[in-house]
Amino acid sequence: MPKISVICVTNRQGWSAIFQENLERQTFRDFEVIVAADVPAEQALGSFVPRKKEDGDAWNLNRAYNDCLDRAQGELLVFLQDFIWIPANGLERFWEIYQLFPEKLITGVGHKAQDGLEGISEVDNRVFGEDELAAGSFSHWELNWAACPRALMPRFNEKMDKFYGGENQYIAKKSGLGIIIDRQNQCIGFSQEECGGRPENWETQHSNKGNRLTSFLENC
Repeated sequence: MPKISVICVTNRQGWSAIFQENLERQTFRDFEVIVAADVPAEQALGSFVPRKKEDGDAWNLNRAYNDCLDRAQGELLVFLQDFIWIPANGLERFWEIYQLFPEKLITGVGHKAQDGLEGISEVDNRVFGEDELAAGSFSHWELNWAACPRALMPRFNEKMDKFYGGENQYIAKKSGLGIIIDRQNQCIGFSQEECGGRPENWETQHSNKGNRLTSFLENC
């Protein structure tokens, strides 16, 4: 069995080149790759097409993540979103911190790149602090670049597919585990414009509107 399962869910064209380049650079090599790619024209790295969204849903993200969990065999699950640059020792850091804290959720920090990928346009404020590792709350665990022991990983709430976002907070709260922020494990995400943009109804259908996310979190 691999030590790490790297999990990615994507529905955007062009995801495979940067994703594969990220993994080829890794100093830690004992991992498998699980990719739910909702872009049949671009299947790579053994990716599969996840279950489709149901009528009335905004997307199928939580279904796709659960489909990935059903396939994962690694002791540690590492979540990596598409169109993100990660450091060469990123997986190695997750594994080393997992050895120190085997019953914690771990998260890196993620900055936003400028258009054209030259420099950083927005710094992740989780990076600020004197210590390399810091305790965080459930809202600090971000699925763009994060890890969870497979034995302690909750299932995603597929009812949340009716709206965009919030799945990271749901999982972190549902798990009941403490959060470790690794300030040295920094990723840089492409701007939304660089990788296709967001859906037109992103703002109106986001879980942070009204009481949507609060309702899901209260019923974890």
